[in-house]
Amino acid sequence: MSLRNAYSSQITICNLLLVLCGLAAVGLAGSQFSIVGLNNYKEIDLRILNWIPILAGVVGIFCVTQNHGSILAKTLYILSVAIAVATCIFYGFTTYRIVDEYRQLMRLQNANGFQQEFSEDVSNYSGKIAISAVMIGLSFVTAIIALISVFLLNKLVYIDAPIWPPQTKDHEYELKSTKSQLVMVSLVKFFLGLGTLGLCAFMEYERELLGVKNNYINIALDHITAIFVVTSACIELIAIFGKLQFLLNIKVGMAFSVIAAVWCLKSIDLGMYPFYKNDLSAYRAFEDSTLPTNNGVNNNNNNDSPYYIIAASHGVLLGVFGVNFLLCVGSTVLAAACLPMDLLSGTTKIEKPLKIQAISLSFLHILWACCLIALVVLGLVKLPWNGAYIGGDLLYQAMLFLATGLFASKYFINFVTIRFVLSICALSVAVEKTCSTANLIYQSADRDIFKNGVHDIYVGQIVLYSVQAFILGAEALTALLSSIVFGRAIINNQSRAHEENQSVSILFSLGTLFYGIVLTGCYVVFELGYWRYDARFLDTPFFRIGNGPLAIAVFIIQIICVCHPKLLASTIILQCIVAAISTYVISLSMTNTYYLRVLINSTDILQSTVSMSTVLKVGLILAASATIACVIATISAAICIMRSSYILHHGARTMTNDGTDVIEMETSRTNSNRSNIQHATPIQTVEEQTVYWSADEHPGQFNATRRFYSQPYAVDNGFTTYSSDIHEIRPSITNTFNDDVYREVEYERERINSSTQTEKSHSPRD
Repeated sequence: MSLRNAYSSQITICNLLLVLCGLAAVGLAGSQFSIVGLNNYKEIDLRILNWIPILAGVVGIFCVTQNHGSILAKTLYILSVAIAVATCIFYGFTTYRIVDEYRQLMRLQNANGFQQEFSEDVSNYSGKIAISAVMIGLSFVTAIIALISVFLLNKLVYIDAPIWPPQTKDHEYELKSTKSQLVMVSLVKFFLGLGTLGLCAFMEYERELLGVKNNYINIALDHITAIFVVTSACIELIAIFGKLQFLLNIKVGMAFSVIAAVWCLKSIDLGMYPFYKNDLSAYRAFEDSTLPTNNGVNNNNNNDSPYYIIAASHGVLLGVFGVNFLLCVGSTVLAAACLPMDLLSGTTKIEKPLKIQAISLSFLHILWACCLIALVVLGLVKLPWNGAYIGGDLLYQAMLFLATGLFASKYFINFVTIRFVLSICALSVAVEKTCSTANLIYQSADRDIFKNGVHDIYVGQIVLYSVQAFILGAEALTALLSSIVFGRAIINNQSRAHEENQSVSILFSLGTLFYGIVLTGCYVVFELGYWRYDARFLDTPFFRIGNGPLAIAVFIIQIICVCHPKLLASTIILQCIVAAISTYVISLSMTNTYYLRVLINSTDILQSTVSMSTVLKVGLILAASATIACVIATISAAICIMRSSYILHHGARTMTNDGTDVIEMETSRTNSNRSNIQHATPIQTVEEQTVYWSADEHPGQFNATRRFYSQPYAVDNGFTTYSSDIHEIRPSITNTFNDDVYREVEYERERINSSTQTEKSHSPRD
């Protein structure tokens, strides 16, 4: 057995084990519907999130058999590692909680009525411990297997396409400067991500001091987000300082930075409402209960209370997530600038009219973002006229609009792609929230609870929601104009289009459309139930986090990409964003599915009517449908990314005109025959051809010289010249993928001055 076959067999076994571990985690998630269920489902449950190793294993098997898709496979492996580590820690604390609750329960075993009240909890103790312990073991095993898969994948993957060196000396300096900036940003991300993780743990410790019953981890997704930020920084640093697999690692780092950026935004969205609002409400209630007595003496120090510390820490945490989001987007932009470019992509200038339009649109994006931040402050502070106005959920939108206006690149294709992707995201989010705000304006003006209340609050809420709707509508128009401008710039770019059949991408993008329709439908139905039937069952409204209209917009862009294949790169990034959102939402939707199922079975506790029971059943169906839609969207996005990436890298390839590097699985060489390469440069057939006449060499006839890369000098009549026998050279350059075509050299020795070579070729030997 060859070394390559040995590695392939080993990674295939790892992929199968990943699938089995993922299936076991999904099975344990289904155990929540039995009589043995963990009590932490009300806040969050991570069992269903561990289905990601299933996708990683399947994609890994496809990657090995079809010899492409290594970027997606490695991203999913590392994603599985991060999720598994977080899950292992999460269920470690859950096990501690189960044991602690059991001990407290057994202290009451001699009390009257203990058996009637707690006999079921006591009998299910062993099952709960088993479920939690098995999740710890599965997570640990999954992390180890995924790590082994990453190392094996590095052994199998090699670079199999032209990688263009810096075209000019200035370009070389710019590339080094960009890499230095990426290192600095990655280091800041790394340490800030560690600080964020520590702050999350500190908040959970402070919640522990409150002694609330069933006080399981409340912000588990925030912990995972911080781990993602740290992981993305590590991948980028490995790509810069590592000697092997630069292109593979830098593209995986870009993908992981996109995922981390999305999760940071979603953590801000979920953290501001409801958690931060609840923390502020709890602190204000505690503050009101400790007001000075009639003699003006107050012995309680509110600043030392856990409520104050939690509220202050949570506010800092949300601000740090905003900074992490900007850093992740910035590192993605810098990593894209580190990718090798051909001469056309590296020298295409941004035209002055496009610059003026971009600056004008950036000013508007930043203006609307600042206005939303002002509304966030007005919604959080305690004023006599803001009433129930919730401005906290505007913070993530403000950060998105701010990023849309701030980030750019000096390279044309990177610049227009970044702006187009961010504009599409801003457009869909702004349209979604504008419609939601219009409903809030109607409810604030029509409901009796507001009309019969304090007049200042009634007017203040309507004014605040009206201003919010105006700003979001203005941002939607700005983002629409921005999408059109930069979309046309991408389409009109002179770069080569990748003509290829995209039927597979269109077919599986229907899964993205299904996710968008289901999440948008959940938003409408749950809001209708909230306002019409006063159904306020969901403490964590997952439908507001899902961004269904964004998925619909991505599907539309995928359709447009059939006619304009130059949008392929933008489509890949947008599909990655949808997959990241669906991965975030699945835990929330599954948790609410558990909760609604418990409510339906608690009709003896809830005084429910027929209409309320119907609302609960509809809510349960929608929550379960949203969970399935998240799985379908992630799978569909993965397939679309793999297919679009294959077209982008492999479509219409020629020997000397390929500006995109390709990462493939090794098929023709074993790892033992591969040297430690840093850059592989395509060898052009002819560098230059010169016709000259020399009285010193052969008077009376013209001489011709042809220069070929990677060909030795030939000595003829005491002169150092190139061989003119083309037939001896041509067989080694007929096949683009032949091993002889790609010269493996060190980067510093790659740039050789052409004029110096020519001068040497025409000088006599010493």
